[in-house]
Amino acid sequence: MRPEALALASPGTPGTLEGQVMERRYAGPVSYYLVETAPGREVEVLASADAASEGDRVAVPLRGDGPEPRIFPRSEASAPGVASKDVRETGSAAAS
Repeated sequence: MRPEALALASPGTPGTLEGQVMERRYAGPVSYYLVETAPGREVEVLASADAASEGDRVAVPLRGDGPEPRIFPRSEASAPGVASKDVRETGSAAAS
């Protein structure tokens, strides 16, 4: 999902994912926030540079004015270790 399709809100906001800000990367007047919504599950949110701090509990709603969100399932080929195992077994590294 694209970071600009999401927003940050106060915890307890209905219809949102809740989580904790794990990382904030400044990009001028905005920042990219990495929010852990469950163990091992994270989303990246683009918001104003002062929207939250690392460690803050936040809610993550969809932006009403942002782009249409799209979620792409992880294919087996993109899973860590799968591609390298396939290349070793088939010897097709030179073909790719």
